[in-house]
Amino acid sequence: METQASSPIFFKNKDYESQISTLGQIPDLTPYSVCKAVERSVGNGTIDGAQNIRGIWRLYIKTSATRAQLLVNRNLRINDVSVLLYDQNPMTTNQQTPENNREKVTIKDLPLSVSNTGIVKLLEMKNVKLVTPIRESRERDPDGKLTNFKNGDRYVYCEGPIHPPLARAAHIAGLQCRIFHNGQFDNKCKACGATGHRAGNDSCPAFNSEDNVTCFNGHLFPLSNMFPCKLKALGKTFKSLEHGYQWWRANEKSATNLRRISLMQPTLEKQRSCQKISHPTIRRQKLHNV
Repeated sequence: METQASSPIFFKNKDYESQISTLGQIPDLTPYSVCKAVERSVGNGTIDGAQNIRGIWRLYIKTSATRAQLLVNRNLRINDVSVLLYDQNPMTTNQQTPENNREKVTIKDLPLSVSNTGIVKLLEMKNVKLVTPIRESRERDPDGKLTNFKNGDRYVYCEGPIHPPLARAAHIAGLQCRIFHNGQFDNKCKACGATGHRAGNDSCPAFNSEDNVTCFNGHLFPLSNMFPCKLKALGKTFKSLEHGYQWWRANEKSATNLRRISLMQPTLEKQRSCQKISHPTIRRQKLHNV
């Protein structure tokens, strides 16, 4: 089973139009011509669609493997014109070319009432160069679509790589918060030995889109432990494989929170709840009441 691509590929319309001076008159771009160019490059049925928004083309590729295959060459030929492909929206990340390394820094657990000034000051003290304004994240619905609801997170794109990596725990305006970026991965990639990513990521030099390997996470993928399903095991009915595993894990350690956990949806909160279960001696007292 191939993994659905999580984000589009981008290219600048001006990169295409700039070829007019050297090649003469060339046809205007349309979603049809762009999609056909993608299919000529990586095969029929590999793209859902394309759209031009304020001079930035978005290519909605069907699978992560095909997306990675396109990004390997970093260019796409359309009407005999070669355009540069971007992994992220170049307007959002302020990239002039795909070679401009950018790292996204996300700040969590900071109230929206706190000014961005404290964030900027902290990052500048760490010699991190910001290339975009600080923005507020929006929540996605269960289908992965963006909504207008703010989730409290803020993010900014910076020149990468960020070295040394930022500490995940920080204080801004006297409040504790968490900071995340790709360079914080301490463990080396098991495939190439480099840091900053994990094995299976399409940014890894050892990544091969032709390998029959599916990388996935989240409740939307049927192979994920979080995927909602009715699972009957151990004499009970669970809402997912992760749900059953966490019940079994709690059953082995203690039963203080078993009833509350059994009613929870399969989320990270459930996993954290299991880690807080009290001493195993309580298990025998509570187990038969669940």
